[in-house]
Amino acid sequence: MRFGFVSSVAPGWTLDQLAAAAGAYGFEAVELRVAWGHAAAVSGLALGARLAQPSAAEHAATVG
Repeated sequence: MRFGFVSSVAPGWTLDQLAAAAGAYGFEAVELRVAWGHAAAVSGLALGARLAQPSAAEHAATVG
């Protein structure tokens, strides 16, 4: 299992601060919440996610 946190827990932090905190505390991911005017503003974000429900085999191959 991999652990991360949502950026809304620290709305005043910049993207650099979020990334530094994630590394310092052993998190492997940060879910960015940018719709609420947080300091970690991101534009032009491209996701490599497929939002359709994958088959069980695809899920196992991707997530493990």
